[in-house]
Amino acid sequence: FSLTLADVNGREAVLPISAVVRLYPANSLSLFDKIGIYLSRWTEYLTAEPREANTEGGVFPAIVGTRAIANLAFGGRRLQSLPV
Repeated sequence: FSLTLADVNGREAVLPISAVVRLYPANSLSLFDKIGIYLSRWTEYLTAEPREANTEGGVFPAIVGTRAIANLAFGGRRLQSLPV
């Protein structure tokens, strides 16, 4: 299956359905719909699994992985921040 999109100049682009991450009618959303999409996008940014060879998706897995590597590197000792 594919999705055919057209811009205001009439140029068309054909995308496979598997390339579509989200689809919504941006020009007909109410304020509350826009806020809901904004919040869902932030939630996705923070918690989603990485995709597209780790170039897209959430940052939480990267933060957890970085913390795990730091724990291994420092032998499980508590990391102290530097004084400001």
